[in-house]
Amino acid sequence: MDFRHVHAFIAIAEDLSVHKAARRLGVSQPALSRQIQQLEQELGLTLFVRHPDGIELTHHGTVMLEQARRLSEAALEFAE
Repeated sequence: MDFRHVHAFIAIAEDLSVHKAARRLGVSQPALSRQIQQLEQELGLTLFVRHPDGIELTHHGTVMLEQARRLSEAALEFAE
């Protein structure tokens, strides 16, 4: 699992917007969408439900967000 994908997932889940998350992370929206698609394919899960007016987390996405935050915190502690 690529940690960039996890970081991208956290940003999108917090903003509930690929556009806002892409701007915050300084990457293009299509690149960020590809990262999430790759993560979903790797996990075999749908993490977001996409609507014309935005996105929302699925049940799996909500569970993944908790785990992703713990993983991110552990990585930051390791880097110190």
